[in-house]
Amino acid sequence: MQRYNVVILCILAFFFWCRPVFAFDQQHLEILQTTKRCEECDLSGANLEGVCLENACLAGSDLSDANLSKADLQNAVLYNCILVGVKLDSANMTHTKLQRANLAGVDFSQVTYIRANFKGANLQGANFEGVDMRQNSMRKADLRGANLQKANLDWVRLQGADLRGADLTGASMSNTQVKGALFDEQGREYARQHGANFEHDRRVDTN
Repeated sequence: MQRYNVVILCILAFFFWCRPVFAFDQQHLEILQTTKRCEECDLSGANLEGVCLENACLAGSDLSDANLSKADLQNAVLYNCILVGVKLDSANMTHTKLQRANLAGVDFSQVTYIRANFKGANLQGANFEGVDMRQNSMRKADLRGANLQKANLDWVRLQGADLRGADLTGASMSNTQVKGALFDEQGREYARQHGANFEHDRRVDTN
């Protein structure tokens, strides 16, 4: 029994010491607040609730577990950012640039407005339930296992995206551009029945 207890204590100690600690760099935060430009910065876990980041450049930065609720992200540059665990309740994401960002598991269901570029982004397991995504660019995005229930995907650019395992129940897909996209059998059939365009790109996307 004593040996068993020692093993348990070792396991608990391992998880305690090896768990990730999110602590942003205060200097990086001050640079962002002063200049709205902080590339490849450590802002993990930072509280940016309600902050105006319009036109800010944060390319390559670590924003994992940051609080961006009510933040103004209009035209913000978030290329290649790590945004896993980020909070986006009531955020404004008009023309936010999220190409190749890691947004796995992020909840977008409470975002105020989304017209963003998600080209090549990791959106595995992300929640878009009921979200108006019309005309967003999600080309080559990884949407495996994403929740797209009742989302408005009309005219969304999903060329080359991976939607295997994504839940499309109740989603609107009128003229959704899905040429080259990957689906499971159920998803592909749903897309065909609800007006998705598998053949031609009806709009030119230069991004």
